[in-house]
Amino acid sequence: MSHHTLLIGMKSFLALPLLLAFTPPIKAQTGERCFSETGFCISGRIREFWEQNGGLPVFGFPISPLQEELIEGQPFQVQWFERNRLELHPENRRPYDVLLGRLGVERLNAQGRDWFMFPKSVPQSGCRFFPETGHNVCGAFLSQWRANGLELDGRPGKTTAENLALFGLPLSGVIEETLSDGKVYQVQWFERVRLEFHPANPPSYQVLLGLLGNELRFPVASQPVSSPTPESVVVTGNAVAVREGPGSSYPEIGQLAQSSELDVVGQFNNCTWLKVRYRSQNLTGWIPGEQVALLKRCDAIPLGTFRPITGVFLREAQSDGKGELTIENGTDQDGVVILTVNNIPQLSAYVRSHDALTVSGITDGIYQIYFSTGSEWNGREFTVNASYRKFRDMLAFETRVSDDTITYTIWRITLHPVAGGTAATDNVGRDNFPGVGR
Repeated sequence: MSHHTLLIGMKSFLALPLLLAFTPPIKAQTGERCFSETGFCISGRIREFWEQNGGLPVFGFPISPLQEELIEGQPFQVQWFERNRLELHPENRRPYDVLLGRLGVERLNAQGRDWFMFPKSVPQSGCRFFPETGHNVCGAFLSQWRANGLELDGRPGKTTAENLALFGLPLSGVIEETLSDGKVYQVQWFERVRLEFHPANPPSYQVLLGLLGNELRFPVASQPVSSPTPESVVVTGNAVAVREGPGSSYPEIGQLAQSSELDVVGQFNNCTWLKVRYRSQNLTGWIPGEQVALLKRCDAIPLGTFRPITGVFLREAQSDGKGELTIENGTDQDGVVILTVNNIPQLSAYVRSHDALTVSGITDGIYQIYFSTGSEWNGREFTVNASYRKFRDMLAFETRVSDDTITYTIWRITLHPVAGGTAATDNVGRDNFPGVGR
């Protein structure tokens, strides 16, 4: 048996944590620091706090002078910034004498949106679940949440308390909204901020804090893109199992009694499976479509997102092949690998973060290898933090028979950077990325 191993070492690292560029802490200063970009200055405790806790990436430029405002009915000295509002609370000891406004909540209220009505979730593997609000934070948004925070203890690294002091609790899952530039982005709302994913930016600046200060100080007539109104249905079966994903192989996470009232929030495989939300138990999962009576047409229900189990989606021309491919995914994102011949998918496989999969029975041939990483899979693609790449070199599988000896090809690829790796990858446009099946 001939054994060929391909260690994938990317020229540009993939799926590394996305971090804000923080300004290192400096000694407190009492003089003014002025910004020609907006014409306002910061000084004293506000300047010290701004410079020690992130500066421009976290707060943005000042957009007002230090002034008195009523906050929850009480007068405080505050200063507005592009991304937040800093409030002086001299009644508190340092570092709690400067607090951030709850601009995420205030912005949602200004839009007439009740954050409690955002669809709730259940704990998901690889994510940070917040039972206080019923939401997960995953992927690049979770990396951002964990890596950044206000400085409270003077020690290296960020504690959960410091993360919460900057972001607050999540108020929503990842949703799509139209921002001030008129484009639709994936965002997640928190008590104090809105995290946004900007895929066109360099990797270190793809996750940004929204300009909530600007939006509240200078409101414009814009409406967020909202999800379709979920259809309310009643369960017709009895003791219906609710599963993590659209299939009986997924773990059961709950049961529904007959006549339970549900919201349908997604579908898969032409409504063979429905993603439903059971509000009274704060439960969201998948049930067979035959267990409810739908009033909407299936094509009016959006594809629901889920996390597939590591395994093969599609096999074509794999009946008597001998080749073997091992896929290792050491990234913090789930991945999909697709083998094509003449741009036609021959094999597609899902590999969860920090998991591996070995596929045998691959037919002889020369294959182009594509892979995508991200989260919130909808059966076709990742809907959050999706990236699309291909290996520059082709993979050749060959079987040889001589006398009573059979030799065949074994490849091993990794989706994470490997020291001494031998393969380069290239970015691929979303429109040029093959589908997982025909």
